[in-house]
Amino acid sequence: MTYIQSGTKTYYSAAIALFFAGFVTFATIYATQPLLPIFSDEFGVTAQSASLTISVTTGMLAILLLVAAPLSDRFGRKNVMVLSMILTAVMGLLTAFSPNFGTLLSIRTFLGIAVAGVPAIAMTYVVEEFDQNSLGKVMGLYIAGSSIGGMSGRLITGVLTDIWNWQVALSVLGGLSIVMSVLFVFMLPNSKHYTPKKSSINQALRRYGSVLKQPQLMAVISLGLSLWALLSFSLIISLTC
Repeated sequence: MTYIQSGTKTYYSAAIALFFAGFVTFATIYATQPLLPIFSDEFGVTAQSASLTISVTTGMLAILLLVAAPLSDRFGRKNVMVLSMILTAVMGLLTAFSPNFGTLLSIRTFLGIAVAGVPAIAMTYVVEEFDQNSLGKVMGLYIAGSSIGGMSGRLITGVLTDIWNWQVALSVLGGLSIVMSVLFVFMLPNSKHYTPKKSSINQALRRYGSVLKQPQLMAVISLGLSLWALLSFSLIISLTC
């Protein structure tokens, strides 16, 4: 079985599919960021409460990243990413039809669960399926899709909300995400170098436990957790004052 070689039709198809994956993931995550003042006014909540539409998504994403990787060991890289893409696009579209703030938060919470499949697995798929000489370019394209998606999600919803309203803005972005997700399904080649593994919960916990023995990794993780805890504490204080 050969690896995906740079310059081939399969290479370009897979690379574009991974660009779409990065775009949809981060465009959907940050789509509500420019809408926070509008949510605050329309739903009668504080600015801090409105910011939960981002916080609940990224919080669930951080947790589910630990679950998505073991699932891909058992059910396949592409299968988990496809499910993640489709659910992310659907959740993003449903956000546009939220009748109240509680529903909006619920959908954004489930979105955080759904979206974890791509960032947890994409790089693993690339390393397993692409020729080593192509890895840098493909990873760069996926990261570019993530960056452009994060920026475009904010831009699309911000501009369209100014022209129409936030429901139309999120509907358009949701529709675009569904189109890209369908293209992803057909454009990303099936895994050829993946071997299913029946990983138990105990095995997964042991693998994650090995991270605790690496001081450099623990320092980076601790920094992220400290910042998250500080931001969460600040939000709780602001909500209770």
